Amino acid sequence: MWACCWCSLLAAQALRRNRGDLATLGTILAAFYILWMYQRTMHGPTPRPVQRMRELNHREVWAVAPLLMLIVAFGVYPSRCSTSSPRPSRAP
Repeated sequence: MWACCWCSLLAAQALRRNRGDLATLGTILAAFYILWMYQRTMHGPTPRPVQRMRELNHREVWAVAPLLMLIVAFGVYPSRCSTSSPRPSRAP
């Protein structure tokens, strides 16, 4: 299923940039909604003590921030990240 979404997003990006951006946003929002719906229907309401908990503390944010920056860099500059390897060697 996700491969089909990926292919349709690539086709929309190739056809028109604005439509591709809109299709990407729609796919992200749909995934968010599906996960949110699953959480609410399968796990029930969140208990009060858990609602007051923070998601991440400062140490965890500092640990995750470089990974998020790399993910964004790979998404924004995919050609620079994937073509930096040397040429393949040929067999004699």
